[in-house]
Amino acid sequence: MPAKVPPPRGTAFVNGSWFDGERFVARTMYVVDGRFANPPVDTTVTVDLNGGFVVPPFAEAHDHNVDENDPPALVYRYLSAGVFYAKNPDNLPKTRRALAILNRPQSLDATFANGGFTAPGGHPIGVVRRNIERGGMTEADGDGAFYYGVDSEAAIARVWPGFLATSPDFVKAYLLYAEEFAARAKDPRFEGWRGLDPTLLPRLVERAHAARLRVVVHVETATDFHHAVAAGADEIAHTPGFRPDEAGGLKAASVYLIRDADAAAAARLGVVVITTLGGMARAEGALREQARAIAIANLTMLKCNGVTIGIGSDSYRGSVVDEARYCERSACSPTPSCCGCGRAPRRRRSSRRASSDGSSPATRRASSSSPRTRSSTSRRSS
Repeated sequence: MPAKVPPPRGTAFVNGSWFDGERFVARTMYVVDGRFANPPVDTTVTVDLNGGFVVPPFAEAHDHNVDENDPPALVYRYLSAGVFYAKNPDNLPKTRRALAILNRPQSLDATFANGGFTAPGGHPIGVVRRNIERGGMTEADGDGAFYYGVDSEAAIARVWPGFLATSPDFVKAYLLYAEEFAARAKDPRFEGWRGLDPTLLPRLVERAHAARLRVVVHVETATDFHHAVAAGADEIAHTPGFRPDEAGGLKAASVYLIRDADAAAAARLGVVVITTLGGMARAEGALREQARAIAIANLTMLKCNGVTIGIGSDSYRGSVVDEARYCERSACSPTPSCCGCGRAPRRRRSSRRASSDGSSPATRRASSSSPRTRSSTSRRSS
């Protein structure tokens, strides 16, 4: 008769309410070797959550502050807010050498695009110039480093090997007012306020996918959104109308309102759309209200079509927690339950992955009150 195998030794987390994707459920959870496990478990340690609420860790889907400026303090700030994952969709490749502290079990996990693809004189050239004035960058950090200004397929082909040599985790491309591309491309008044020729985007996406890299596209308008989806982008950075235009205002709402056919196509193709709406919290009066109305309409359109929405702040000083709070305060929360379009939102299947034994990584954060009302310090089990 074979010997009875003793149950694994692990930790029991008791007296907590755990988010299951829909609601909070009071239950005891067990962790063995850094992974959630089903009982029976030989409990060697018991952690009392004291009635706290437990949710998966947060992920910052769009931020540029994961850089070489005091990485330990950055990691502490992120983890203290319950943010364990971050995505930097444009950075200087050389700064990554100072970030060896990242992507370790007790640290922040982060991915980087390195330089983004835009038109000559396009966004983010203004970011580089401001940083040169402040002493944070040099001319060498501009074209060919922080961004690639390209105006043809030949130009993309020319810089592509050098770009790949920087070991990007994904590709970033910029579209800015694509409906006005021809006029903006030759007008010096729009330097820093133009993006890639939209006809080049499908070619860039093809190259990226051939290299097994996902593509994130910066958009400003509904037409930019359309081109990004049609080109095969995997992710759209920003919700149209997320910031003022070059004149400091917003154009007619129709310029920014995502069309139903484009939202449906984004859902069908699995495109993820990132919010970055919180910057408009600093706007005043009519501009703020106009931005809020556009945001509500766009998120409603996306939710009703079942588009996956990611929360990203695009804030150097804030975080994804601030972005989520802004969305909720502004009545434009991306959660499906508040869709107000008059039809039930289409539900997407969960993309949560489990290991081959059916377990999942034991990475959760606990709060002493409902996460809808407050965030607190998090614990990372790895």
